[in-house]
Amino acid sequence: MAALFAASTVISGCKKHAPPPTPAVDSTPKPGREYTDGALQAEYESAWRRYFELFDPPQVGENLLILLRDGTREGGEVKSYSADGVVLKDGLSEITIARSEMAPEALADVYPEEFARREALAEVEESLTFRLIRDPLPLIGSLRFMLSDNTVPRGGPGDRYNRVQMNDVNRGTLLQVKEQKGLWIRVEPRAGGESFWVPLLATRPAPNSPSEDYTMLITRLQAMRVIVDYTATNSEATMYRAVWAGLDPGVREGLARMLAAHATATRGATAEWIEIKDAESGRRLGRYSQAQGFRQQ
Repeated sequence: MAALFAASTVISGCKKHAPPPTPAVDSTPKPGREYTDGALQAEYESAWRRYFELFDPPQVGENLLILLRDGTREGGEVKSYSADGVVLKDGLSEITIARSEMAPEALADVYPEEFARREALAEVEESLTFRLIRDPLPLIGSLRFMLSDNTVPRGGPGDRYNRVQMNDVNRGTLLQVKEQKGLWIRVEPRAGGESFWVPLLATRPAPNSPSEDYTMLITRLQAMRVIVDYTATNSEATMYRAVWAGLDPGVREGLARMLAAHATATRGATAEWIEIKDAESGRRLGRYSQAQGFRQQ
């Protein structure tokens, strides 16, 4: 009996060992294989990681324009954002866009790993090739004004680069152009401060600045289907409402001002004005004139 009691005591005192914890799975995206050349792949992976850290996700209330797989675009203010898709709001209407519906080239404007891939590939390829296509540049060193209080200063030439904290940059801030990539310019406040990137069209030339020929820029915007049609002689342009809704408010005004200036020069007139209409309904989206400034519906 004593032996049995002792045995039961030993048995009851034994503890069951918990199974070893399952190792955590690293779900952080990683750069894929893009180059067979080891040196180029290493250069690409280094750039990919750098750009991945610079990504800034779409914020609620921010304007976003997305190209879909069927070739159409949807735009509006971001209502919600997730790894599976986004919900955009245009007025009272809302549209849910799943990640699977986005065109491959549009994913870089929404998700960090795709953004990092696009920017890293562009960096490596730019180092390998001589660029023959010239950007529609304003003159480096020229002065421009900001057109909106709400345009977000960025750390690089694109909407998904990290935000830069600039307390004194708003509508009317005088900027000096330092660099351009595509439709983005790196600027520095004339009053002093660090440089940052903003859309070219979110700015306008300062008075007495050298004249700018907007022909190449308009051609670029038409090729991108930002502008559907443009008739300088009638001072009229058409756009899809979804595209207009996806543009930064400062870009809308800058686009209208640019088209008005080009149309006026083409006609040989003096008063600048333009009407921008919905390509489908014909309703006015925005208007600019020297007398009344910029107005949008």
